[in-house]
Amino acid sequence: MTTNRCLLISPLILCAAASAQLATLTLPASTGDDPRSVVIVNNGSHLAISNQVDGWLHMVKITNPLTPTLVTSYNPPFGDQWFEAEYTPQFGGRLFTAHRGGGINMIDVSNPVAPNAIASVASIYHYRGMRYRQLTSGGALFYNETNSGLNVFQVNPTGTSLASVWNNYSANNDGNGMEIVGDVLYQMGTPPSNPSDRLHRGFDIGNPFLPVMTMNNTLTGQAATGGHCQLRKQPGSPYILASRWNDGLQLHDASIPNSPVIYPIVPANPAIRCWGAAFFGTSYAVAYGSVTIGSSNLYWWLFLQVLPGPVIIPITTVQVPMDTHDIKYDPNTNRVYVVGRFGGNGQGLLWVF
Repeated sequence: MTTNRCLLISPLILCAAASAQLATLTLPASTGDDPRSVVIVNNGSHLAISNQVDGWLHMVKITNPLTPTLVTSYNPPFGDQWFEAEYTPQFGGRLFTAHRGGGINMIDVSNPVAPNAIASVASIYHYRGMRYRQLTSGGALFYNETNSGLNVFQVNPTGTSLASVWNNYSANNDGNGMEIVGDVLYQMGTPPSNPSDRLHRGFDIGNPFLPVMTMNNTLTGQAATGGHCQLRKQPGSPYILASRWNDGLQLHDASIPNSPVIYPIVPANPAIRCWGAAFFGTSYAVAYGSVTIGSSNLYWWLFLQVLPGPVIIPITTVQVPMDTHDIKYDPNTNRVYVVGRFGGNGQGLLWVF
């Protein structure tokens, strides 16, 4: 792996080793030392960064990208956000956070300096997978319950309450990665009694409060420790990047909604962990993760171009000093926001490109 860190964003090529890395912000010790998600809120003026273990939420002002500024930190209910938050500008701005030990928050971030959990509901256990769909009146929050399945929560027309209206929970079910393409919700999971199988399911959510399962595939012979999964769609296309931990990195072509074709990119390997991926614009993407070599963990970014066909073009793999946990791209400003832990001391960082 090369140590020249370059970030390719159509139509720009940004090289972090030169002037493209605009800023670094060190997050607060203990409450910000393991950031797991970064979300762009309030018309691009702020970031909402959620931490693992304690679940603290850090609001960062980014109107001047050269000087990102922590404006407030907030301790919502439940603690321990394992991965990903979901945001809607509806109702002035709502941030949804799901927590590993159980619990879902709907946080009012319309005033970024004073976030407030206006609705909190119980859940059981969560790793990854949450999507929000704005409706004519209110909205629907789709949520993966680890070791149980899929749940749909209704947000009322004023954005002040959150209530479960449907689930398919069962003892040998699971929800992990989640993505929506059109009116189909795709879900990956690991049956608790079959850790080397993967559930690959599709749900018609034309009626968001009454999903209908239209695809139910079992992928066998998977890594017994590889159940974590993040699904991220390419804007304007039926392609999904599936970052599947020890099961590798894949592209899922959902051109035929109930029969996605899976194209391997990074093979399954117990030494390689594929944490996640993010698209920049309509064709470029970066996947990120770590690899164990001897007694050391090295952190990598893999740059790709995904074209119709699909045609998958690996561009370069680079080594970075950050254990990357989430990346967001703002198409309005061509800025990129990265959160993770610095490999040397484990401190939580925000990078701005």
